[in-house]
Amino acid sequence: MTADHNTAATSAVFEARHCQGGGVTWAALLAVLANRHGSSTPVEKPSSEWTGDVRRLNGTTTFAIDDEGDAARFCSDDATLVDAIHHDYDRLNQDAAELRRAMAEGSAAALECGD
Repeated sequence: MTADHNTAATSAVFEARHCQGGGVTWAALLAVLANRHGSSTPVEKPSSEWTGDVRRLNGTTTFAIDDEGDAARFCSDDATLVDAIHHDYDRLNQDAAELRRAMAEGSAAALECGD
């Protein structure tokens, strides 16, 4: 996910909330989306191929969220989860009301929003 793919509606929501709107904001939203699929716990010592915030979903599926500048990356060892998160991201980026609901599930600090 990159900030240059934000729709006009997404940019308006981020601007209204005074959000950073790039990788950090999307990383926090990806965490919200992942948590909608179950409970996640941090992986204390991930192997070297994993970068960013590495977590285990429902005790079995590994995923990582990594942000850098205007981009956020979601990786998982479960292709079905990757597809679901991508679909959820597309929905948020097209539907301002759904984006606001997801943002309400995250913290303003994690989203880097100033409101």
